[in-house]
Amino acid sequence: MSTKLIEPAVDIAGATHTLRPGRANSDRSSTVGLEISDLLVPWIVGVTTLVARLATAAKGPTDWDSAQYAAAIARFDVTHGRPHPPGYWLYVVAGRIVHTLGPGVIHSLVLVSAVASGVAAGLVVIAGRDLGGRWVGLAAGIVVAASPFAWFSGSIVASYSFDLLIAPVLIILAWRARPHSWHGAAALASLGLAAGFRQSSLQIFGLLALVAVLGSVRRLREGLIAAAIGLAAVAAWVVPMSMAQPGGFATWVRASRIETLGAIRSTSILDHAAAGVTNVGTFAAYATVALAPLAVLTLFSAVALAVRSLVRGHHARRSGRAAAVAVTVTGRPAGASQPAGASQPAGAEQFDEWFRSERLEATEGLGATSHPVATRPSWVRPWFQSRWVILTAATAPAIAVVMLVQFAKGGYLLAVLPGAAIALLLAPGELVSPRQPADPAPYRAPRAEPRRHLSIPWLILVSLAVLAVASIGADRFLQGNGVLPAAATTSTRLHWLWLTQARYQAPYADTRSAVRTADQIDIGLAHLSPLVHADRDVVVMDVIDGGASFYRNAGWELLHDRVALITPGAVIYNQLHGSLYYASGSTLPVGVGGVVYLIAPPSLPGIAQLTKDGAASAIPLTAPIGDYRLWMIRPGASILDVHIVVEPGLRPLGTGITS
Repeated sequence: MSTKLIEPAVDIAGATHTLRPGRANSDRSSTVGLEISDLLVPWIVGVTTLVARLATAAKGPTDWDSAQYAAAIARFDVTHGRPHPPGYWLYVVAGRIVHTLGPGVIHSLVLVSAVASGVAAGLVVIAGRDLGGRWVGLAAGIVVAASPFAWFSGSIVASYSFDLLIAPVLIILAWRARPHSWHGAAALASLGLAAGFRQSSLQIFGLLALVAVLGSVRRLREGLIAAAIGLAAVAAWVVPMSMAQPGGFATWVRASRIETLGAIRSTSILDHAAAGVTNVGTFAAYATVALAPLAVLTLFSAVALAVRSLVRGHHARRSGRAAAVAVTVTGRPAGASQPAGASQPAGAEQFDEWFRSERLEATEGLGATSHPVATRPSWVRPWFQSRWVILTAATAPAIAVVMLVQFAKGGYLLAVLPGAAIALLLAPGELVSPRQPADPAPYRAPRAEPRRHLSIPWLILVSLAVLAVASIGADRFLQGNGVLPAAATTSTRLHWLWLTQARYQAPYADTRSAVRTADQIDIGLAHLSPLVHADRDVVVMDVIDGGASFYRNAGWELLHDRVALITPGAVIYNQLHGSLYYASGSTLPVGVGGVVYLIAPPSLPGIAQLTKDGAASAIPLTAPIGDYRLWMIRPGASILDVHIVVEPGLRPLGTGITS
C-alpha cells in the first residue's frame, strides 16, 4: 500500500484542514496569506515592460536574422534563409497570426517579441517571489525589465525573448512540484512548446524541466503521461513545420545539422576552433557587463550578512549560557512565570514539555493565519528542489551551451538572465527580510515557513541600490551608443581589460541607438528601389567594409531586386524575393543593359581608380545609408577582383543550404 501524501494537519487553534498536493502543500511564503499585491505586481511589471518595448520598437529589420524572420512570414524554407535553421517555427507562426490582424510584417514580429519580453518580466517576479520572497521577486522583475539586452531583444524582430520567458516558467514549476502533482507534465509541455520558438531550449532548459519531473513523478503511469504530453507539445510544431518545409522533415533535419556544425566548427572550443577562446571571452564580457552592477550589491550584502551572523552568534551564545543557568536553577527559562496550578518542572525534559504547552496556550485565538502545527510532515523538500540546485539548473546548461558552442550576440544572454538575477538578489533579500528562528515544535506543517519581519533600513538601502542598477541599465539602452560607455572602450588605461576590446564585441551595441541606426539604413535602402531595374541590374555589397551586417536588410527592402554579397575574388551570396542563395565563382552577371549598384564607402580598394577611369560614378542618395555611398559600375569593370559581365537570359542565383 502506498503512503498517502495528503494528510490532515492540525493548526494551533485546534482546527483541521486538508492540504492539496502541488499548491496547498507548498512551503512558499507567497501561498500563506496571499495578498492582492501578489496578483497585481507581476501584471504591473509585465505591462510596464511591454509598453517600454513598444515605445522603442524597431520599424524595420535590425540585423541579418530579423530580415530572415520577416521573409519567413510569406514562405517558410530554412534552406534559403526563410528563416535560418532550425526555423523557429512557432515564432514565425505567431508573427503570421498577428499579421493577419492588420499590422505589417515587421510590426507583427516585434509585437510578438515585446509581448514575450513583458510576460517574461512578470513571471520573473513570481519566480523570484517563490525562491526568495516578495522583495526578491519585485527586484528581479525590475532588473530584468530594465536590462539593456532584454530591452533590445524585446524591441526588435528576434526570438531571444522566448528564452527569457521559458526560464522563469520552468523555475516556478521546478520549485512548486510535489509528488503526484501536475508540475512535471506542465514542465515538459512548456519545454516542448518553447523548443518551437527556439530549438536550443531543449539543451538549455532540459535539466531544469527534469527537476520538475523528478519532483512530481512517483509512478510509472505518471511518468508515461508526462512524457506523452511533452512529445505531443513537440509534435504540435514539428508536424506542421515539416509540412510547410519544402522537402519535408528530412530536409529540415539536414539543414539544421549543417547550420549547427558550421557554428561549432567556427566558434566552439569543442572543435578546437581558433575562435573558440574569443567566443568564451565574448560571453564572459556580455555577462560581466550585464550583471556586474548587481554583483556589486550581492557582494556588499554577503559581507553585511556575514557580519550580522557573527554578531548574532555572539549574542546567542551569551543568551544560551544564561538560559541554561536559569533552567538548571528554576526549571524554566529566565523571565518565565510559573503556570497557574502547575508544579515547577524539575529539569530539562519537563521544561521541554512545559514550554510546548505554554506556546500552544499563548497562540490560541490567533486565527487561521497563525502557523499550523502538523502531527508529522506530509512532504519534505528534497535536495534537488533546493533554491541553489534549481538556480544552477536554470543557468549552468545555458552558460555551457553558449560558451562551448556559439555566442554570437547579446540575445543569447537572456537564457541566463532570470536565474542569475534571482540568485544575485537572494543575499540582499535576506538583509531586507531575515529568517526568524524556526518554531520549537517537533513538526511544522508544509505551508508554514519561519516568520519574517522587514528590516526597514536595509529595505530602503538595498531597494535604492536595485533602482540604481535598473536605472543604469535603462540609461545605457536609451542614451548610449553601446551598453559599455565609450570612455571605457577608448581609455588607454583600460585597454588591458578584455571586455573593453572590439574583438569581444565592445561596446555591446544592444541599444536604442543601434535600433534607430538600423531603421535609418533600412529607409535608405528602400529609397534605392526606383533606381534599380529588377530584370537587369544587381545591387552589390561587400564583406570587408561591413556590408554583410545589413546585407539581408537590403534583400528585405529591395524585395524584387537581385542583391549580391562579395568578398575579394568571389561572390558568396545572392538574394531575390526574400530567399538567400549560396553562390560561387568570381563573376557577377548583369542583364543586357544592366549595371551594378555598389553600396560601399569611398575607402573601398579600387573604387577611386574605377571612378577616375570612368567605369564607376557616384550616385547621390535620397536618404543616407549610414556612412556608405552609392556607386554605379558598368560591365567590364572589376570590384575586389570580381568581374562584372553581361549574361543574356536566365542568370543562376545559386543553391540552398543543403546542396
